[in-house]
Amino acid sequence: MRVGEAQAMVRAEGVGKKFCADGRLARQHAWTDLKARLRGRLHSDVSLREGEFWAFKDATFSLQPGQSLALLGLNGAGKSTLLKLLAGRLLPSMGRIETCGSVASLTAAGLSFRPNLTGRENVYLSAAAYGQSRTRVEQSIDEILDFADIGRFVDSPLGTYSSGMTARLAFAITAVLEPEVLLVDEALTVGDLAFQRKCLAHTQSFLGRGGILVLVTHDPHLAGSICQSSLLIHEGRARLQPVVEGIHSYMEILHDIEKKQRRVEGGKSPEPRSAPPDRPDRLAAVLDVGVRTQEDCVRSGRPAEFFMRVWSLEPREASFGIIVETEDGNRVVTGLGNPPGEPSVRLPAGESEIHATVPYLPLAPGHFTLRGFLLDPATGVPYDKEAVGYVRVEGDGSLRSGRHLRIRQLAVMPEPLWDVTPSSAQP
Repeated sequence: MRVGEAQAMVRAEGVGKKFCADGRLARQHAWTDLKARLRGRLHSDVSLREGEFWAFKDATFSLQPGQSLALLGLNGAGKSTLLKLLAGRLLPSMGRIETCGSVASLTAAGLSFRPNLTGRENVYLSAAAYGQSRTRVEQSIDEILDFADIGRFVDSPLGTYSSGMTARLAFAITAVLEPEVLLVDEALTVGDLAFQRKCLAHTQSFLGRGGILVLVTHDPHLAGSICQSSLLIHEGRARLQPVVEGIHSYMEILHDIEKKQRRVEGGKSPEPRSAPPDRPDRLAAVLDVGVRTQEDCVRSGRPAEFFMRVWSLEPREASFGIIVETEDGNRVVTGLGNPPGEPSVRLPAGESEIHATVPYLPLAPGHFTLRGFLLDPATGVPYDKEAVGYVRVEGDGSLRSGRHLRIRQLAVMPEPLWDVTPSSAQP
């Protein structure tokens, strides 16, 4: 780590950025601003000219060596814009930004790579962009290429690379020619799982050696695993919070949006079905799926019970499963249950419940979607459509307990012992 004579630092004070939606007016305003800047008259202006709007305002934070910040928010909130301001690629419309130390900006598309150049040429170009000498790159080129592990493609044009290969090369440059400040825009979730783990391990080591990280991500679990604080940008405002509180706020926003979308589509949050299916062709069905505890809420790291309320036309053997997803529906967290090929459970006729207690719930705070299903154990064909449930997990203020969710994987735990209880025996 080249901390250098001056200690690395990143500081933003009341930073805001405005844009103009009209192309003609945008060019006119840019020309006016350029003339004012050349005359030394440009100053922060909180007023909006014709066609302008604020991407965000009032972003304030300070980072010292070893500290990390997650930028959270919806698409278009201004996260990547703030990253460009920190990198010096844009100028703030208001407020002040200070950075001390070498800065590298890493995106899923690389370090401002040029697709017509080879991978090797892009290594030299990117290293020079954040102040590395050619001699330093030549001394490190073999180490960079070994870290990237892209083989003979290093001398092929970058335009022929897959996104995973591009990410490998970009991260290898930052890993070997280590800057003091690393700005990352979604790049840690590109590539295969083994490479993602390699990147995350290096990032945590980078912070341990005194590096500064600013991470743009839509993955709250990734943010919670490596960042201490968060800046949530929403509806033009930036709010600095501890990372756990920021994740809670972000997931609340996502949850509210999802509820509004369901109302627009004419549906509501799935409610437990209180009666068996009325279609005579159904042999079995899942009526409800969820998580419950003996406390007043579901808490991360505490004992919890997964359950599925089911119905069967007659006694039968069945396979079953519960899929736990992050709320965006794109990231599967884990699957529980007894799929085909494993011992099935015996369902009585009528309504019953399949349930199991886990000694601790290794889910990070936030909202999760549960999908429960019943399968024919011989064919694996579902008896009916899945049931969908939702659970909100509260936290105890820390995501770094060994029993909590890290990145997008559950902590290792044995499959719980499932039991089937007829509804008549339920309290």
